[in-house]
Amino acid sequence: MVIGTIALAVTGVVLAVLVSLCAAGVIGPNPLVGIRLPVLLASRDSWREGHRSAALPAWLGAVTASVLGGVAVLIPALADWGIVFTAIPVLAGIVWGTVRASSAANAVLANRGVG
Repeated sequence: MVIGTIALAVTGVVLAVLVSLCAAGVIGPNPLVGIRLPVLLASRDSWREGHRSAALPAWLGAVTASVLGGVAVLIPALADWGIVFTAIPVLAGIVWGTVRASSAANAVLANRGVG
């Protein structure tokens, strides 16, 4: 359980870093990395703005997962709950970030008169 908890927390941080790199324009639209919604892939501006909007939820999910996962690892009575403590914040960050990204990218395209 401990290894799974740590792996999920690390995954959350890696996802948050990737979202931030996409938001900064370091990683542009591509077939492998980033939020892969058609609206985000429509332009470089919608890609960056969508990922900028997703960065906060991604980081909140990652930090929360890391803290709760750390607590579960350090307190033996909570060890069995470690995966739950890390999975829920990571998944919540992904869902919340994706919703925000879609809205932001749609706004970019609407301002351009696309879509």
